[in-house]
Amino acid sequence: MLLGGGSKNGQQRDMDQAVELWKEYKRAKANLLKKTKTIMAKSKRKG
Repeated sequence: MLLGGGSKNGQQRDMDQAVELWKEYKRAKANLLKKTKTIMAKSKRKG
């Protein structure tokens, strides 16, 4: 979802930036889930 307006000339740049930000979000979320699973596995072994 894009919020705000801009010129026709900047639309492609804005879309490209939105795609890159979405990819960054997905990578960060995946890394967080991976870390969480690692922590949970370690705590299960201790307990």
